[in-house]
Amino acid sequence: TCSHFAWSQTPKIPKNPKTMTPVQNQQQVRQTLASIIDPAITELSFSTIKRSSGDILRITVTLKNVGGANYQSNANQQNVQLFEEWTPDQPRQVKVFPFQNLNAGVSQQFIYETPAPKPGNEFPPNYRAVIVYEPDILSDANPKNDDANSANNSLVKNPRN
Repeated sequence: TCSHFAWSQTPKIPKNPKTMTPVQNQQQVRQTLASIIDPAITELSFSTIKRSSGDILRITVTLKNVGGANYQSNANQQNVQLFEEWTPDQPRQVKVFPFQNLNAGVSQQFIYETPAPKPGNEFPPNYRAVIVYEPDILSDANPKNDDANSANNSLVKNPRN
């Protein structure tokens, strides 16, 4: 479960003084965005693999550093957790994908396979991918592993949609 992990903080983008020109304002925004470290779950996709022993549902989770600065951390300080949700209040963790460093603009994919829902199953479960951090990651004296935006750390999708 993710009870012993902490969520990251929302970025604090500096406010622009009223004396700045629009060009200076744009430059400051670009500089700020270039310095942000932002691992994000950018995609959760599904494909069915036909096998004689039974169809397989392949779930692909895409993690991307959408920030402009490299994410650099130690092993076991963060991971991506995949949950199966038949109901939102009872998620079942099905896989934990560890990751460590992630350069700016780079993606990493994680794959989980499970038996595919039968064609008559109208309501397959949702799947939720979540980036989870150790509780002390924001206070560990390493600013290169501080996620600037927690709003993009989770994504939920259903294989039927």
